[in-house]
Amino acid sequence: METTPEHTRGFRLSKSREKLELASIMLRKGHFGEVVRYSYLSMFYAVRMLLLEEGNDSDDPAKIIELAERYFEPAGWSALDIGALLAMPEGPAGKGVEITREKAEMFYGKASEVLSRIEKPGPAARG
Repeated sequence: METTPEHTRGFRLSKSREKLELASIMLRKGHFGEVVRYSYLSMFYAVRMLLLEEGNDSDDPAKIIELAERYFEPAGWSALDIGALLAMPEGPAGKGVEITREKAEMFYGKASEVLSRIEKPGPAARG
């Protein structure tokens, strides 16, 4: 069965939304490391949607990181090293770093903002 770009985009959008919802649930429960993990995964799927839209779809982490750095830094993500976060398969929560509520809320908010921007059609969604 051949997968169309529309199907792939829909799948990634669905996964990004799903992971963001899980982050929201973990935030309410006070599981801050999990908030970061699920927010990270939401961003990962969102970035993969951008790759697809640019005609450069890839599983190559280097391409994903390059796009993330190009897209997120101009959008004001300088407080987070997106390239480093995307380079960690398990996300930052897997490093044993203590995550505060403030950091978890910031990360969740940024992931929510990115998904919202990427969901909007057209070039305005990227800048």
